[in-house]
Amino acid sequence: MRKYRPLIILIIIIIIGITISPFGFLNPVRNYANILVSPVTSAFNRTTIGASDFFHTLFFIGRIVKENTELKTRYNQLQSDNISLKEVRHENKLLKGELKFVQSTNLQLISANIILKSPSGFIDSVVINKGSRKGIKINQAVISQGFLIGKINKVYKNTSEVILITSSSSKLPAYLQESRGTGVIQGGLKGLSLEDIQLDITPRPGEAVLSSDIGGILPRGIPIGSVKEVSLSHSDISRSAAISSPIFFTHLEMVFVVK
Repeated sequence: MRKYRPLIILIIIIIIGITISPFGFLNPVRNYANILVSPVTSAFNRTTIGASDFFHTLFFIGRIVKENTELKTRYNQLQSDNISLKEVRHENKLLKGELKFVQSTNLQLISANIILKSPSGFIDSVVINKGSRKGIKINQAVISQGFLIGKINKVYKNTSEVILITSSSSKLPAYLQESRGTGVIQGGLKGLSLEDIQLDITPRPGEAVLSSDIGGILPRGIPIGSVKEVSLSHSDISRSAAISSPIFFTHLEMVFVVK
């Protein structure tokens, strides 16, 4: 046993040296082991870093998509609010103009909105959102901005049809404010005209034309328009005058029915 004691001590020292390696004399062995293991370690490190970058990129893209969606939602809401604001301003402007007329007239009026127009460019009639339930009756005058635009032609429970003075089937009594001549307002493709004016009456350009109460259809004195030009009728026994109305009939939105 004493014979092998030095060998046993040497082996123990080598083992301790491998474990502790205080002087680094086993570095060649250790370096060789690292060379063998390093490809696996490097590949693992690269895989770990690559996966980390991949998931970080996915998270970043997801956040951008979310923020973009939120921005689009906010933009759409702002657009909607802007459109609503413009509509409110338009309605206020419209109501302000109508209010001036309402405050200056003694006529009893029922306000109504137009809910249907003719699909063609030339409008003969419109439908309003008031009917018999609100006291609407046939032949009542309909005005806008203080000017006559037509009369009630048909009445239903909640709606009514208004035949406009621009229609060729509309014939309403009217008179000239200054020359006091009378006639019939008629529409058509050529525009408004005052027909059947007495020959001894000579209307003047710019003269106002108002509704007449002849026949008991309309209240007297509602402005219709003004004279543009005068000519003899086809029969040469009366005059006719082209009439200009300040109302844009294609732009009508709100009207008043005269009780």
